[in-house]
Amino acid sequence: MGGLEASPGASPAKNITDAEIAEIERLHYEMYGFYLHRDMHGYFRVNQLIHQKIVEASRNAALLSTYANLAGRSSPGSLLPANFARKRERWGEAMREHETILDALRRRAGSELSDILFVHLRNKRTAAVEHLKESASASSEQV
Repeated sequence: MGGLEASPGASPAKNITDAEIAEIERLHYEMYGFYLHRDMHGYFRVNQLIHQKIVEASRNAALLSTYANLAGRSSPGSLLPANFARKRERWGEAMREHETILDALRRRAGSELSDILFVHLRNKRTAAVEHLKESASASSEQV
């Protein structure tokens, strides 16, 4: 997913409209409210919408189709705890990364946006892997 969103050909920076930026910004602040209230399910739902809107703004039909296919295969419930990995620091990091994503979108900074998305999604993957390792270790200790 990270490679798709961060690929230079997928960058919405050239095609995104002011209305689309405004919608992503609105969703960002909604997500921030869920973050402040520690509502991980609401946060995750809106987070997914933000990433979907970014991909849609690329106007790249092949990307949209591939993204929808991969997003449909991932299990949202399995990703929720990943943002709590590393003593809950990841969630705050993710919010700061989303601030930089929104800033790059506003400025229509395509290559910068690609770099930020790549790092953001790599960090999410790293947190998910750490969480899975911790869960596996905890499960084996209980046995």
